[in-house]
Formats: sequence, C-alpha cells, structure tokens
Amino acid sequence: MSLSQGAGNQAATYYMTEGDPTWNESKKKAFTTIPNGTFRTYYVTLSDIPNWAGKTVKRLRLDPTTTTTPTDAVQVDYMKLSNTYSWEFSAAGNNEGWTAATSRVSDPVWPNHVTGGNLIFNTERTDANGHPLIYGPYPLELASTGFPRCLEMRLRFTPAADENTDPFNAYLRYTLTTDARLVPSGIDRFDYPGHPRIVVSSIPADSQWHTVTFSLPTSGTIDQFRIEPTGISPQIGKHGKLEIDYMRAVYY
Repeated sequence: MSLSQGAGNQAATYYMTEGDPTWNESKKKAFTTIPNGTFRTYYVTLSDIPNWAGKTVKRLRLDPTTTTTPTDAVQVDYMKLSNTYSWEFSAAGNNEGWTAATSRVSDPVWPNHVTGGNLIFNTERTDANGHPLIYGPYPLELASTGFPRCLEMRLRFTPAADENTDPFNAYLRYTLTTDARLVPSGIDRFDYPGHPRIVVSSIPADSQWHTVTFSLPTSGTIDQFRIEPTGISPQIGKHGKLEIDYMRAVYY
C-alpha cells in the first residue's frame, strides 16, 4: 500500500474470514510507519499470521494511524494484495532469521544489526580461505511451481576508504527440499558440486540505493537461501558496508 501520515508511527491491517466474520486481534497485523506527511510504500506480510493459511478472506480493514487528533491527515494512494514472501527488516534488532556464517562478516553488533529499517553489516576483503556468507531462514518451503519469480533486493554498498568503486558480483545460492536426500551426509548442500544453484547480479559500489533482482526457478520448493554478497572464493571481495532495505520473492 502507499500511505501518507501526519502523525502516529503505527498502523494495522485486519481481516475477516468466512468462518470468523469478526474483527479481532488474532486476525491483525501491525506495522511501523513514518509520519512525515509524504507517501511511502509499505509491504505487510499476512501469511505469517497463524490462522491465515487455508482461510477464505471476506473483508480487509486498515487502521492507518494510532492517533485520534482530527487535524492529523491520512492519505491512501492504493492498496493491493500480491503473492510474495518478504523480509522488510522494519523492527530494530530483528534479523528475521538471517544469520552470518563466518567471521568475515564483521559487524560488531551482529546479530542485533537491524536498525533504521535496514539489515546492516560490514564486509571484509577475502582470500582463498573464506568469504562472507549470509544464511536465510530454514526451512523456508517457498514453493515455486508454475510461478516464474525473482528475489528482489533494495540495497546500498558503501566502499571503505581503501576500496575502489568498481561494481562487483553478488551471488545468491538456494537449495531445494529435494536436495537433502541427494547430498552426502556431512556436506553443506550449498557447496555440493552437483547442486550449484547459483544466480548472479551486479552490484554498484557507489553508496547509492539500487534495486537488483536474482532470477529464481519455475519449479520445485526452495527451502533456504544463502547470499555471498562480495563474491565467491577465491575471488577477492569488497571491503565496506552493505545495507539491505528489503528482500522479496516476487511473483510476476
């Protein structure tokens, strides 16, 4: 939805179902807003509400502000439903299941690294002995059969003073639910030679916000993502700070 508020920093979406035609807290999703009087786009994930799955939704309700002052203007440009899976990083200190895999991701406040609505961490130069790895939540169970899609990310990379500003490749790996029975015990599924499942996207190193996309498969069920933000070993990576505003698995 696109929403503009003059005051208040909380809003909420409610829904009614065919079997429970009432407004109540069990069918509510609250979200944080920015009350600066300008339009901002908010993505509200309803699929993680325990009683959402398998229900027929009959009505939706938006409570756009927590304030009751009559002079506080609220404007809604549009609202729409879409089939997405997203990580918005809107709650400070909540990494939404994403974790660092090596010490080469060197943010000193990890894992409480979500601040200002962004997932933030520092990256180091790497060598043949390792490279930064960020693992997503597991098990994800993101079914893709019949729905071409991409993983869309809005991010910004700020190079360190001793780093160049050349663009670089970031890598997204994913595993499918079927991989567990195909990969020998004791081997990381992401590194198994028979299942590379790697998607590449070029990232500018210009300290500006960019939206990049990684193509995803059209069949199978993805059960985990791994991001290699500054390249694959033994490639030398980038030294700097990477900020991620959001990540969304988008149907199109």
